[in-house]
Amino acid sequence: MKELLGVSVGVVRQKHGLYLLSLRNQGRTFSGLWEFPGGKIETGESAVQALTRELYEEVGIKVSTEPIPLINFKYEYSDFIVDMHVYRLDEWEGSPTSCEGQKLMWVTLEELLSSKMPDANQSIKLALRLPNTSLITPDFEGDDLSYLNQLEVCLSNGVKLVQLRMPGSSHVCVARIAREALVLCRNHMATLLINNEPSLVRELHVDGLHLPSYILKGLTERPISEQSLLSTSCHNKNEVAHANKIGVDFGYICPIKKPFSHDSSSTLGWEAAAELASLAAFPVYALGGLKRGDTKHAGKLGFQGVSMVTALWRE
Repeated sequence: MKELLGVSVGVVRQKHGLYLLSLRNQGRTFSGLWEFPGGKIETGESAVQALTRELYEEVGIKVSTEPIPLINFKYEYSDFIVDMHVYRLDEWEGSPTSCEGQKLMWVTLEELLSSKMPDANQSIKLALRLPNTSLITPDFEGDDLSYLNQLEVCLSNGVKLVQLRMPGSSHVCVARIAREALVLCRNHMATLLINNEPSLVRELHVDGLHLPSYILKGLTERPISEQSLLSTSCHNKNEVAHANKIGVDFGYICPIKKPFSHDSSSTLGWEAAAELASLAAFPVYALGGLKRGDTKHAGKLGFQGVSMVTALWRE
């Protein structure tokens, strides 16, 4: 049985957007790769206590405010498993210093995303790319102009991640709307995923694909390349486990509350949803009957943020 190592990691970010990275010294596992400061959670420590201790021992800074949960996931290497507790830290006391002889550097998000880091950090990189709110479009009712106009309103209001969902619409109709939606998203520097067929991702060059859980469970491998984003919805532990196996990039845990857009016979509630989120090896959004005001609460429970249909569309 592989050893399970609890690790607490700090994404230390300056106010003007630079992130702190540390180079792993020679003689250590993954030597020569960059990492976020942090380390092993000792017996009797909480993840936050371990982070506080590690940041002081490794880079000489003191945690002055409560760290913000970014993502919590497990990653399996060939000979051990890491349970990653990742926090974002925007305020601290002291100046980061190399306390263990390691090289430190401040990098932009773009430089961070291209840095060579241990494989487990890929989920952290993606979490830093994703916004804390996302839009799922409501059912299409046949009026192209109104639909696209409302999408542009949402984008103008700051939406940066869109899942284009048009159940019941023909391939031709979805392709037509998606082409126009992609132009709008590009104009607003937003990411567009399509809830449809993998072939449309390649045909239209959108940013990725969303597959509902009932479709994903019939797959044994990832249906699109790793250059495109893949998301799914999860309602229980089995669906989260299968999404981990397929290698989705991010997902939605739902429904948290009764959705505004349709009736739901059952809801998860925050506690059960947070438990599912902790099992995911990828960033997850809380979905179902939520509003922007739920974003902070979702973040404290380990979610990337919240995803909305009605609340964002009507806003």
